Parts: sequence; C-alpha cells; structure tokens
Amino acid sequence: MNNTHPVSNTIGVISCPMVNANIQPFVNLIKICDKNADGIFVIITLDRKLSNIIIPNVKTNKHAKIIHKSGKSIFFRIIGYFLTQLKMSYYILFFSKSKKIWIFYLDNYLLLPMLVLKILKKNTFIILGGYLEKEIEFHGNYLDKLSNLFLAKLNFYLCDYIVIYSIRLVSLWNLTKYRNKILIAHEHFLDFNTFTVTTPYY
Repeated sequence: MNNTHPVSNTIGVISCPMVNANIQPFVNLIKICDKNADGIFVIITLDRKLSNIIIPNVKTNKHAKIIHKSGKSIFFRIIGYFLTQLKMSYYILFFSKSKKIWIFYLDNYLLLPMLVLKILKKNTFIILGGYLEKEIEFHGNYLDKLSNLFLAKLNFYLCDYIVIYSIRLVSLWNLTKYRNKILIAHEHFLDFNTFTVTTPYY
C-alpha cells in the first residue's frame, strides 16, 4: 500500500459527467483543494439536464464547464463521450503547464484526458465512488459493459494513484492488483440537512 504521494501547490480537477447526487461531494473536494493549493483549475462536466446549474465555491476559481450530451443509441453515446473528452483534453492542454497534479473525480472511463496527461507527464489521481463492476451492471447493454470495463481498467493502469475511502474496499472492489497505487481517504463529509432519518433517499 502506497502511503506517500507527490507534493505540489498546483492542482487540476476534472469531473465525470455529473448528475445531481454528485454535486455536493464535488463541492467538498474543491473546498479541500482550495485550502491545499496555491493554484487550482476545475473542469466541471455536467449531464445535459443540469446544464443551468451553478456549482457553488468554484465561481471565483478558474474553471470551465462542459455539458455532456449522450445519445440513445450506442453510436451516438460513443460520439457524445468522444466529443466530451475532446473538450476536456483541450482545457487540460490549455491549462496544464502550471498544474502538476490532476484529480479525476469519479472517473467515468475518461481515457483521452488520461492519455493527454500521461504524455504531459502529470501526476494523476482517480477518486472512486463505487464498485466498478456493480455500477456497470446497472447501465447499458452488453457492449457498453465490456467497453466501459475495459476503459476504466485501462485508466487504473495508467493513473498514478487510486483514492478510496476504506482499506477494506481494496479486496471488495477487486483492486488488489493496483494496491501499490491505493491511497485511503479516511474522512467523509455528510450533509445532515439532507441525510436525516426522515428524509427519503432517491
């Protein structure tokens, strides 16, 4: 298990195409990065349904917002993801000179941005929010599952570090082969105004 990581005062953060449930944890991550970095650039990627949402705490930082458009067919989904990742890669190239570390928030098979960063010799972190195989079971058809699993595991191979929130998840999420890249984030944020015993979870 790797307990050390490179030190840098400049950070880039790139999100997967987020839905509403991803927003608050993303905001918490930005707050942490803001406190620990002299410079930060954020690439916010949102599902088309959330195109008008304003992400708090990043409006004063340097950031770019990308609206991800996903089609109904496999072909248009592939085109949509390619165009989204092309835009991400453009912003990475434009702002990467001073950013030594790039954090992938809930990596969603973002292979093209990862390849660009590795070519630029940047340090890359992937923050995982769930068990990959279980997530893929609930999305898409068989072809989607195979392609997404392949892309995600390729990103695991390419990245420098994988961040999870418990050491028990290394074996539970089949990450043993990457254990030398694993970092454990022990602290968690809970919004008790949202998560209460009387508030149903959707």
